Amino acid sequence: MGELLLSEDEQFEMRQFYLTELEKAERKVRHLRSVLGKLNVGEIESAVENSKMVGPKVTTDIEPTTDIKKPRRKRRKKRGRKSLWGNFIIKLLKEKDRPLTYNSVIFSAIDRFNIPEDKHKNVKQAITNSAFRLRSVNDKIDTFGLPGKKEKFLCLKGWFKENGELKEKYTAMIVEDSTE
Repeated sequence: MGELLLSEDEQFEMRQFYLTELEKAERKVRHLRSVLGKLNVGEIESAVENSKMVGPKVTTDIEPTTDIKKPRRKRRKKRGRKSLWGNFIIKLLKEKDRPLTYNSVIFSAIDRFNIPEDKHKNVKQAITNSAFRLRSVNDKIDTFGLPGKKEKFLCLKGWFKENGELKEKYTAMIVEDSTE
């Protein structure tokens, strides 16, 4: 077998890794012995003694030669590109400063981005999904509907009172839209 050439730092890291693994294994064996002892299993010693592995005694009093920091765990990035529709919805609501229906947001997007007719269905789905995400995950918008009407209006969270009712200014705008 070939000779393994490792720097002092690499040797230290390997020693530390295997020592922690050995400690974990010993803790697990102690736990297993205690559970088996509570279960009154008498053959523990003979089974364990026969399977003991013989190896060199390992000491843990090794000092590193350099200051080694534990590598930080890398966070996975979210896959795919960020959706532009969430930002578009918020920006549009702030621009208009009034509650908007899903259809008005969709038609505004189609006009603003010159989206061809064959992509209208995709835009509608994307805006609906983004509005759901803004409402449930990000908690930036909420919907409001008039009693007896199916149509919902998208509203920014700041447009609501503490008790969850829409402020009078914005309620009046919704009522005006529904009478037209």
